[in-house]
Amino acid sequence: MPDPVPFANSRPPVAEAGTTLGRFELRRVLGQGGQSTVWLAFDPRMEREVAIKVMRPAAGSDDQAVAQWLQEARNASRVTHPNIVPVYEADVHGRQPYLVFEYIPGNTLDQHLQQRGALPAAEAVALMMDVLDAVAVAHAAGVVHRDLKPSNVVVDSAGRARVMDFGIAARIRDSQSQTPAADTAGTIGYLSPEAANGDAPAPAMDIFSAGLVLAELLMGRPLLMESDPHRAIYRTLHEQLELPKVLPAGVDDRLRAIVQRALAKDAKQRFVSARAFQSELELWSKSLQGAGAGDSSVVNNSTLEFLLRRMRHKSDFPAMSDSVGRIQSMASSETESVGSVTNEILKDVALTNKLLRLVNSAHFARGGNISTVSRAVSLVGFNGIRNMALSLVLLEHMQDKAHAGQL
Repeated sequence: MPDPVPFANSRPPVAEAGTTLGRFELRRVLGQGGQSTVWLAFDPRMEREVAIKVMRPAAGSDDQAVAQWLQEARNASRVTHPNIVPVYEADVHGRQPYLVFEYIPGNTLDQHLQQRGALPAAEAVALMMDVLDAVAVAHAAGVVHRDLKPSNVVVDSAGRARVMDFGIAARIRDSQSQTPAADTAGTIGYLSPEAANGDAPAPAMDIFSAGLVLAELLMGRPLLMESDPHRAIYRTLHEQLELPKVLPAGVDDRLRAIVQRALAKDAKQRFVSARAFQSELELWSKSLQGAGAGDSSVVNNSTLEFLLRRMRHKSDFPAMSDSVGRIQSMASSETESVGSVTNEILKDVALTNKLLRLVNSAHFARGGNISTVSRAVSLVGFNGIRNMALSLVLLEHMQDKAHAGQL
């Protein structure tokens, strides 16, 4: 790969259709971005069509920009995978830096969205599994994409999603490195909170962006729609992005929970890896296939797994009706003591959790944290205990009694 040459403050020529760049014959523009233009070109030496990414003249007028551009090629070429569009070569010709990629006939995901709107949930998940497969391999090689978005994913003739344009990919910094964080990079509307903050590249950034892409495929529009870029960045930094309450048919609670986990504002609350994200989507997809084939064991296992995971993240756990019934009876009795009611509450984690949250709310709390159930019972009173118990969801109300029994 040739070294960058000094530009001496002169700008490279503007590429035009019908001209050549090195040995490549430029044919037509495939797409344009903030810093580059992608051309369909012909390679006479290999007798094949290629895609060439050409740096915009204003961005390619100094050695530092060219060095960064060529580093992109090194990062991208480091990773080979069927779902990654490969880089053939990189060069500088007549002060014009460019990258040569495999040309993939097909539409990008943003073009699919423009033509079709929201995709069926199963199709959206299958495409995202392809994307995450590629991203996981890149992460294992130490490369973070940092610009995942629908326009950077092309769907080939076989219906396979292929990730392209590792345009700002960067080596994952050592956790002990004292090197200052890189400048904010990526596309506004698809940035993770850490990327918007200018933090060092990390796999969690791509997981967040992948969650945004999947949300857009399911909704038919971007989740973060802001005309003001400063407002978009502010929301990314300070808000927990949420899927709308109403989503197209096929997006069930389990899929919603998967997407929301990828979109967690706190990177530590997201999937631990792109592979883990992909595995959750695969389980969801298999549960659909199992339901269609009448495979109850697959559906039961996946549903139980989802319910248990949801219980861990919800403030109100389901309770057993016999526990609630006993509390109702004791709270209505004139002979029961605070101690006996306390002991009964402690037998059920849902009742305990609900009571302690209730007494530490603004209505009851008077400074300090109330951590004992006996003190909580004294504050709330038996009538409050009875109402609290009635407000809990009961496992016996679940339609599938086998699930209720296992939980």
